[in-house]
Amino acid sequence: MRGEPRRRAVVPGGLLAAAILVFPGAAPANVGRAERPGDAAGEPWVAPALPAVEREALLVDLRPLAAGEPARIAASYRFHAGEALPELRLVFGSPGVTSGAVLLDGAALPSSPLDASRLPPEWRAPVDLPGIDGEPVRFEPEASRVGGLAFTATLSPGPHVLTVEARVRPGEHHGRRSPNRDYLIAYLLAPARQWTGFGELELTVELPPGWHHAASPELDRLGDRLVGRWSGLPADSIGLVVRPPGEATIATTGAPWAGAGLGAVLAWLAGRWWGRRSARRGERAGKRWWKAVGLAYLASVLVMATTAAAAVGGSALLDERHRSAAWGTAYLYEALFTGAAGLAAAVVGFFAAFVLAHRAASRVAGGVLDEARREGGT
Repeated sequence: MRGEPRRRAVVPGGLLAAAILVFPGAAPANVGRAERPGDAAGEPWVAPALPAVEREALLVDLRPLAAGEPARIAASYRFHAGEALPELRLVFGSPGVTSGAVLLDGAALPSSPLDASRLPPEWRAPVDLPGIDGEPVRFEPEASRVGGLAFTATLSPGPHVLTVEARVRPGEHHGRRSPNRDYLIAYLLAPARQWTGFGELELTVELPPGWHHAASPELDRLGDRLVGRWSGLPADSIGLVVRPPGEATIATTGAPWAGAGLGAVLAWLAGRWWGRRSARRGERAGKRWWKAVGLAYLASVLVMATTAAAAVGGSALLDERHRSAAWGTAYLYEALFTGAAGLAAAVVGFFAAFVLAHRAASRVAGGVLDEARREGGT
């Protein structure tokens, strides 16, 4: 009989391990850097200098991010060549351009790879971006994907339109404040300072519906579209930070506490029921102790089950595809702490309710028996 409770006590540990497997955020560990590199993108590096650009229309389409796809960038440059340029060489960051196209007056330009060491330092340097929560985040290009793709063009005198379409994988910031990660886009404007001149820049950013944003320079928001227009270059780079909707609420962060609390309350009620039942049968509080231990074990099972179910249910309110790994890990530890606290409360509450209910029922039963004896004596 002494060994029985010990064998039973091993099982809650197994349940704890099982709960760890189903708790959200258990897979991504809270190790490493919060920022994850993305693709470099920006204006072309040109030799010889590109003729003065009269107008650039830049589109950054972030709507594919909602489905886990790379962002789309399209830039259109209008300029006028005063003389023929037989060997105009344009260099773009290759990760995005290789999956897109560079067109001059509608015709595709021939290209060749360029070693990353020959790129300007701006392509490899990290860029500080404005954070949605007020704290800046850092975008850093993926070292293994930083490379150059050179396009050779022949310009005749007259007006021309240069069009660039690219797919760019954003960087990521996994913070603890929000359950969703931030997606980072840094578009370098600095190479355009090498051009002969720069006229007007018109920027349009398409956001997924309802997504939050932070931008530098600041942009006007019209629904799910950001717009900006400047005469000349407004900065050395354009920084965009976007985040899916779905902030942490009482329904998510409070779910484990609600589950643990429910389990503890039910354990208290179970203790009262068992205490009264034992007293009505005339059993002593310690006579069937192993049964009380067994019910306490069931109470721990109840707490672990309700806590795990509430944690999973609360986390399921958010899109797992965009979840922040750091937030998920913190949520896991919170759920585990909550489960342990609820387990302790359930065990203590069960035995307290058992003892109190048993004593109260025993006193009532004893009083009824004494009354019956007095009446019988008279």
